[in-house]
Amino acid sequence: MYLIHVGKCGGTTLGYALDMIPEEGQHNLSKDFDTRLVELQCRMKKTRNAQDDNTCRRHHQSDFKLSKQVITRMHLFNYRTAIMEWLLKTTNTFLFTVRDPVDRFTSAFYHHKRERDHTFYKECFPLDMNNFVHVLRLGYQYVNATHDRRKQIKCQKMGWSAIHGKRIMPTGAKHLFWNYQHYADATIAKRPNRTIAVIRTEHMWEDLLFLDTLVGGTGTNSKAGFQFTHHGIETNNKTGAAADLLTMPNRKYLCCILYKEMEIYQLLIQRAINLNESQKIQSSSDLLTSCSIPNYDSSMSLLKDPFSWKGYYNQTQKCNRLKEQQ
Repeated sequence: MYLIHVGKCGGTTLGYALDMIPEEGQHNLSKDFDTRLVELQCRMKKTRNAQDDNTCRRHHQSDFKLSKQVITRMHLFNYRTAIMEWLLKTTNTFLFTVRDPVDRFTSAFYHHKRERDHTFYKECFPLDMNNFVHVLRLGYQYVNATHDRRKQIKCQKMGWSAIHGKRIMPTGAKHLFWNYQHYADATIAKRPNRTIAVIRTEHMWEDLLFLDTLVGGTGTNSKAGFQFTHHGIETNNKTGAAADLLTMPNRKYLCCILYKEMEIYQLLIQRAINLNESQKIQSSSDLLTSCSIPNYDSSMSLLKDPFSWKGYYNQTQKCNRLKEQQ
């Protein structure tokens, strides 16, 4: 398996559980990448020589059999072409961490506010997500509105760049840049028929334990149920406290403009081999409910007739018909 750790979806907690990440407090992103790279190079050499590549593994403490099935993880960095090709050739399953895209984007936005000295936060978006949506629509903030039209245009452009997963800082805001689209482009776009499994943030332990049984494990572990606290986690409730601060009109607007992210998330849910039909329908339905989609018939089969987020985007005239909270 190839673990695709989509940022702000509980992947660090999952990494602790699978002992793919050092103990809490010792986690360093750059060092972690270097460790993964050394392990992968070792695996590539061993497999070329028809040797057991499990001896390359750096961590061996997890009780989960799933841990031994995951070769490595992709998170915020991409491997060079030769390694990526080897991973795509060697693995047979993409294991994605997934979360409601609006909650994921909101979590990333608040997580990177520590980079407040950058123009994106310091001059354009010093407040909350409701203000962020307001700036996208009108070009100025609720508070201390500027009459500098050039600055308004600049801030709007930066906001839309964040929505579309484009660079807004030279090195920062990585979780905004590395969105579902970027991970999909590096994986399922290159191997469209590859088997997919998911770990849903909202059902992390349920999904993890069941997936462990699918690969021959016991589905039990001493760490299961323990609430880790890691970088950027805002809450342990279902929807995420940061996202709960959004007004419904602003949440609906984000649901609409993030339509590409919604479509990828929905596709991953629908193709997940570890979810049954009821779970797939429930997760898809929860997404629609959270966005307060009008004229939605909950009895319709969301598997046979998936909701078209692109269609919703077009029907609302690129979201412009959605009313804003004043």
